[in-house]
Amino acid sequence: MYKLAATAVFGCAVSLLPAQGCFYSNLGTDLALGDDDVAQALPLGFTFNYGGVPYTDVCVTSNGYFWMGATSVTGSDFSPTEAELLAGQPRICPLWGDLNPAAVGSGQVYFNAVPAAGGAPAYALITWAGVFEFGTTNPIEMQVRLEDNDSLFVTYGGNPSVSGTLTPTQIIGASPGNAAVANPVILAPRPVTSTSDTFYEIITAGAFAYAATSMQWVPTVPGYTIIDNSCTANTLPSRALASSYGSGCYDNPITYYEDFLASTFDMGGVAGTSVGGFLMIPNGVGSYVIGPGTGVWFGDDGTGAANTEGAVPGVAPISASILNADDAVYTIDLASQGFINLMLVPGGTGIIETSLTIDSNGRMSVDPGLPSDFTPTQPSASPRPAGSSSQSRASTPPTSRTAWSASRACRAG
Repeated sequence: MYKLAATAVFGCAVSLLPAQGCFYSNLGTDLALGDDDVAQALPLGFTFNYGGVPYTDVCVTSNGYFWMGATSVTGSDFSPTEAELLAGQPRICPLWGDLNPAAVGSGQVYFNAVPAAGGAPAYALITWAGVFEFGTTNPIEMQVRLEDNDSLFVTYGGNPSVSGTLTPTQIIGASPGNAAVANPVILAPRPVTSTSDTFYEIITAGAFAYAATSMQWVPTVPGYTIIDNSCTANTLPSRALASSYGSGCYDNPITYYEDFLASTFDMGGVAGTSVGGFLMIPNGVGSYVIGPGTGVWFGDDGTGAANTEGAVPGVAPISASILNADDAVYTIDLASQGFINLMLVPGGTGIIETSLTIDSNGRMSVDPGLPSDFTPTQPSASPRPAGSSSQSRASTPPTSRTAWSASRACRAG
């Protein structure tokens, strides 16, 4: 449980925000930090005063602290020491340690600057959302909220820190640096008062005692009073995870078919009353979306008059005698009419086809050498051997197939 308290601090800028979840869920932008990384010059959207200096930007590190100001000289340090805290640039440390958001399965670091609204002050959120401690899969969840009244909040998730495998020491606190005077404190029990803007607790491995705790650091200028934050216990939003399973060959299926047993063919139409069928629409990534047909023949004039279904103005029908034969094929020259573009590779130019072969057995092909075939089998990505259409009708299976198929090459890499 989060430690809750109604502590009065007189003469201090205590936040007047209504009680809500300890963690804010509007995490903002994933900073995409790597190991020992830093995001520079993140604008707060307001002025935050610390150590007598006004700041409008921060630099957030992957290792559990952030620099005050638009630039950081030393980047992100994974080995916290008291000497570095006192000598370096101004920084605030919710938990300075060795964290690694680049580890497989780790969470990330987020930043969000939120303007004032509805009587609530402007604030900025910095969130380490399930970031692994280095060399472990132990996730650290913590969030800092800086408000434009110079108060800040630090909230820790329920999972305790164990520290990274390379760094046994962690630091919670703040310091203006630049040869600041040492001022170690113990942050529990609260309230804790520091008359200096430098205050910190050094934590040894396994001694982190602030899991499921939310604190408010109230400025007393100079110094801070650290009190418990009155809020409702909650958790950070679940993070999305991604796992790599190696490299391979991108594929988007471009073969579609449905088998029908004898006497079961039904594409949704009722003989003599309506028209069935389907519509294939390119999805822009090398494949198709299959939907219901329009319910009318292409070119239907809608009058219901005989011989108008399928009559396309200005286009002559194929002579009935051309395909009036068993297992016959007919090739249509598309060169004078245009071409068919088979987009097999996303973003590619596709395969330009200038002819169309029609089979009397109910199929079409852009392969001008494809022979007629009366025995449907599952589509193959390999070219059909010459002469493969000479099957025996005695062995024909009682099935039919509605299909569209094309082959493509794919190289792993």
